[in-house]
Amino acid sequence: MSSCINQVPSTATASATANDDESQHVLERSSRGDDFSEFLQTLLSDSPHVGQEVQRANDSEVLVLPLREWSNDQAGRSIHQDQSSRANLLHASLLRKVTVAYAIAKLLRHFSQHVDCSQYSYDELEHKIFSLDNFTVQMSRDESLDVGWEVVGVDMIAPPITLLMLTTAFSGCNFFAETCDDITGRNVEAIITSTRISDHVTLSNERPKNEESKLCYLFGVLLHLLFSGEEAVCTKLCDPQMDNKSHGISEEVVNEKSAKKKTSAAFPSQQNIDLLREFPTLEFESNESNPPPLDLIHQTFRPLIDLGCPPSLSHLITNLLDCRLGFLAPDDAYSSLDAAIEDLHLLLQDPARFLVEEYNVEAIVSVGRDKLYGRSKEEQKLKDIFCRVASTGKNEAIFIGGFSGCGKTSLVQSLFEAVQATGGYFVLTPKLDELQTRSPLSALMSAFDELCKLVLHTNSLEILAEISQKLVDTFGASSYLLARVIPNVANLVSSNFINQPIENQVNFSSLCLIVQGFVRVISSFSRPIVLVVDDLQWADKTTLGILLAVLSDVNGSNVLVIGSYRDNENEHSALVEFFGMISSFNVTICEIHLDGIPIDDLNAMLADTLRIFPRLCKPLSSLVYQKTRGNPFFALEFLHSLIDRNIVSYSLRDKGWRWDLDQVGAENITENVLFLLTSKITSLPNDAQTALKAASCFGNRISVAVVKELSATPRYHDLKMTLDKALTKEFMDCDGTSYRFVHSKVREAAYGLISPGEKDRYHFDIGMALQTRIVGQNTDDDVLFAAIDHINHGGPSLIYDPSHRISIIELNLQAGVKLMKSHNYTSSHSYLKTALSLLPDDRWSSHYNLSLQCHFHLAKAAYPCGFIDDAKALLLTVIEHASCLEDKLDTYSLLVTVHHLAFKDISKAFSTCIEVLKLLGEDLPDRDIDKHELVAIVAKCKSLFQRFAGKDFLQLPRNTCWKSLAIMRFYSELSSVAFFVEPSLNLFLVTKWALYCLNQKVICKHTPGALVSFSAVMCRASISSEICIGCKVGRMGLNMLHEMDLAMDELPRVHLCYYMFIGIFTEPIQACADMHRRASELAMNLGNNLMASFNMSVMLHRSLYGGSNLETLKVEIESHWILAKQHSLQMLEYILKVYGEVVIWLIGNCSPVTNNVLSDLDVPEYEEISFMYQMFLSLFLGHMERVIFMAKKWESLDIQLRMKEPVRFIYNTFISGLASACWYRKGRQKAQLRENVRKSLAILKDAAELSKWNFQNKFNLLNAMNLSNQEKNAQSSKEFNIAIIAARSSKFHHEEGLACELAGIHNKRIGNNEEAMRLFHLAQGCYKAWGSQVKVQQMATQIELVKSISQTGAISAS
Repeated sequence: MSSCINQVPSTATASATANDDESQHVLERSSRGDDFSEFLQTLLSDSPHVGQEVQRANDSEVLVLPLREWSNDQAGRSIHQDQSSRANLLHASLLRKVTVAYAIAKLLRHFSQHVDCSQYSYDELEHKIFSLDNFTVQMSRDESLDVGWEVVGVDMIAPPITLLMLTTAFSGCNFFAETCDDITGRNVEAIITSTRISDHVTLSNERPKNEESKLCYLFGVLLHLLFSGEEAVCTKLCDPQMDNKSHGISEEVVNEKSAKKKTSAAFPSQQNIDLLREFPTLEFESNESNPPPLDLIHQTFRPLIDLGCPPSLSHLITNLLDCRLGFLAPDDAYSSLDAAIEDLHLLLQDPARFLVEEYNVEAIVSVGRDKLYGRSKEEQKLKDIFCRVASTGKNEAIFIGGFSGCGKTSLVQSLFEAVQATGGYFVLTPKLDELQTRSPLSALMSAFDELCKLVLHTNSLEILAEISQKLVDTFGASSYLLARVIPNVANLVSSNFINQPIENQVNFSSLCLIVQGFVRVISSFSRPIVLVVDDLQWADKTTLGILLAVLSDVNGSNVLVIGSYRDNENEHSALVEFFGMISSFNVTICEIHLDGIPIDDLNAMLADTLRIFPRLCKPLSSLVYQKTRGNPFFALEFLHSLIDRNIVSYSLRDKGWRWDLDQVGAENITENVLFLLTSKITSLPNDAQTALKAASCFGNRISVAVVKELSATPRYHDLKMTLDKALTKEFMDCDGTSYRFVHSKVREAAYGLISPGEKDRYHFDIGMALQTRIVGQNTDDDVLFAAIDHINHGGPSLIYDPSHRISIIELNLQAGVKLMKSHNYTSSHSYLKTALSLLPDDRWSSHYNLSLQCHFHLAKAAYPCGFIDDAKALLLTVIEHASCLEDKLDTYSLLVTVHHLAFKDISKAFSTCIEVLKLLGEDLPDRDIDKHELVAIVAKCKSLFQRFAGKDFLQLPRNTCWKSLAIMRFYSELSSVAFFVEPSLNLFLVTKWALYCLNQKVICKHTPGALVSFSAVMCRASISSEICIGCKVGRMGLNMLHEMDLAMDELPRVHLCYYMFIGIFTEPIQACADMHRRASELAMNLGNNLMASFNMSVMLHRSLYGGSNLETLKVEIESHWILAKQHSLQMLEYILKVYGEVVIWLIGNCSPVTNNVLSDLDVPEYEEISFMYQMFLSLFLGHMERVIFMAKKWESLDIQLRMKEPVRFIYNTFISGLASACWYRKGRQKAQLRENVRKSLAILKDAAELSKWNFQNKFNLLNAMNLSNQEKNAQSSKEFNIAIIAARSSKFHHEEGLACELAGIHNKRIGNNEEAMRLFHLAQGCYKAWGSQVKVQQMATQIELVKSISQTGAISAS
């Protein structure tokens, strides 16, 4: 038969004949030795047929070959090949042989566990059991299998045992490594499928050590022959059981040699030679008296390294052969076959590490950095939490704390593969840095920018189109704001939606809302987002606030935030507060603390690093663990330092690592890895140290642009060249955009080389060097901020030249304004504050323009950061020192905004607007206005409006006069403020604004607001024909806003006025609610928290009164309450609590979260709102007497307050009248109740004429109750039906249910129980659709009551 396994007979007959002949040949060779036991001969007779084709379950056909011939075939294939092909064949052969060796070891282990080996002689074991001729190899004929995978089984002939192998791929490469070896490892599962040995007989694992050593040695002999192909010289071997004293070896000599081998740990080949030469007189097991010297015995096994065998495999076999030395065997000798099996499996799992001879020491010792060790539990916890987030859609957070170097980053990165497998987005935020002032928020926003790239590259065109549409639907007119915050969004959204003008600054609140909306669109169940923030201890409050906004979003985002931080290097009060805030929003948090890794995992890491078997590394690992407490980074650095000083060295002769344990133990190192790293850096040349020190001043990374600019200066001319050299020394790496230290501790060590007294000067000199490169240049932002950061770090004490001082002020001002535009107000405030502090005492006279800009921009950055008082003081300083009104206008406008936001200072905002308008030449009263003057001015304004048509306004030119624009701006501010401060003046002031607009005959962005505000006050004046005129003017202003290219920052204000006062008479209330919702979202995006709060409050009122589903409304209220709480919107927060209380009561089955929270605020507006919602709630809960009581309180309020919003007045009138009608039969003051009903009907009739959709059903319902009280039952029933139909057509589920309920009560009273039953069932369905469980239960009670009455009546009748 041919020795090549691919050459098979062409026919089945030929194959069978050849295989039978080959089988007989193998049997004959396997039976050599007449002294073999009868038991083994019996077993041998049942051996498998060699060369026979067999069918394995669920597998292709295999070919069984004798091991010896198979081995020779593997060696002979490469003889006639060229060098490249030969190397590949040798490599393939090596993988196959290791696979077979592993299978043989498993077979022998099975044999030794079930057969007492002591009953066999040494020769029987060696020549019969542990013989190449006792094994056959099963090879698959599937040519598509990878190298080494063709071996699918191994058979042991005597005793007959069959082992099949299931092989799966195994990758030992770290997923984040830049490169990965081409050689694929494999996991091999060995399965014993047939045996003549009884599995019921299992011997003890505690076999004598000498017997285990004998088995290991014989296995080593077998492997040596398998891999070398050379038969050993026919010599006798020493007995591993022999006694040392019988050979004349003293106890002192043994102890001395034992101590020697344990002190110096090395690969065993040289130890073995030394020991053999020390004891040349050992005798054999036989009785021969003149044994050859043992050094000659050793030479009978030719070193496998000399034959080109990989060192790891060679040492493995040598360690097996060392077992013949018994007590004197080196520590590296195997103690059992199980240990050898483990090492053979390692060879298969990672052939690139063990079977490829690439012993470049620098390449070898980098292995340990790319793999995670000792964190399996934590790794599984991360995966479990991610799966929970992906499956539930609920945001969660994981925070990982621990010492530097403990593996926090590696642990987080281990989740990447799982996220990628599920289709999620794994987003890494650049490391936060203590030295880069602007880095925290910019790093986080750059992560969202990278997320856009991931979305673009991982989705199909169809999905990208869907995402684009969702972004447009979510952000609408403010899509351009999203693109301003996250620039790469421009690649996802059409440019038509992002090229819009913007004038408002985007503050922290709007930034949070923008990020929330973006994450909500991008994330999904199929695409969850994992956002990783490294070194969270350096995050500022703005960055933490954005993370909190993302996590607390309950409107459909699917995000897992993972933050890592050092919990031992500085205080974490901000983080503790941050964690508490997250918990307060019911976001699940998992906190993980990392210490050092266990010693076994540390041993595995060092073994992988040195590319040796873990068992060989244990003595060294034990000492390293004691020195480093298991810190992975510290341990690797310690190992590298030992290698650098040759305490651990690689022996080219033995091709293995050697170390002196005494020297390692004597190393006097600190517990801080900085000691090692500092020593390593100081050993570098001076230019390299200087470059690393300069780079360390920039933090963990320094951009390529900065390096380029610094390299163009005389002092740092060789910086780039030197940093490039540092890349090869494993201090830094480069990704093309920046140079980065490989670990933050490396940067700390380099930075620590600068003495504390020199650091300020060092930073200052770097900054000034960069400053010379950017003056008058359009430079990169990285260079600008690097320059100013270093100059500021040095401090003003180092600035001696006045011209330099002014230049530095301008740089700080430029940096602050840039950061404000990118919404980083915290850092912007820092730069601007520095700029202001550097101005001289005579700043207003010597540097007027610079002082004006510094004060104003600092105030503009201060109030979003919460420094309200500082902002006011700065603005008042500008007003005091500015030389003209034009220079003060922006300051006045910002001061009004700051006063307005505080709300308690809203009266100051009013007075400021009045003051500025007077300075601009407007004639305005401080408080009271003559009624005749008011009537006259309103009539004049109405007359002017009648002359204009909508198109006439659109044809007017744009306003370009600064004074006129300022007047329009402050009238706009005044109209909002006066609504709260001076309601009696509001009509007059708004009319003055509209008159000014009409008289100027020009338009600007404030013109639509003037038109809509005037129409709103007209609608508020009374429910009469004035509303029709107001609606016409309001529509004119609304059309102007949408049809002209005007700034969208006025839209929230215009929509608030129109849909709050006008739209309620022209649009369905549900549509009004939706428009207020959109206006609120836009206002938040624009940073106008006040308009956002007003629109949100009105939206919720319209939604509640419009019959929105209560459960949906509850979720929306909760999400907006979280937003209000985050951004300290106290007014909105209180109002939302009231809405939440009402909704929870109406839903039922739960308790309200608060009790009349608005009663604590001494604001009349809030008091009116409180009465309104108590009346609404009491009406639907059936507490009519309480409604009447609260209505009296509401009526006691000032008429102007009650009429401030006509729709609230109409609804309160309806609720009061309906409660009076319901209570009429039980109440005592019937005349007053009748009068309440009459007044209410009159008001509702007028309202229904204006909007049948919103008010007709209310009039019909109240009229039906009034007719019922008058005993006009037929008319009443008809009117009830009309009310029910009207409510249904307007989609008012709650009011349809109320009409059915009251109609049912009416029919029950007149004895029409069947109709009452029907109506109560209808009411129950309506309340169920509304989401009110408490009303559903009430209707169930009514239904049971009617059933009881009907049954009682039936019994009485019978």
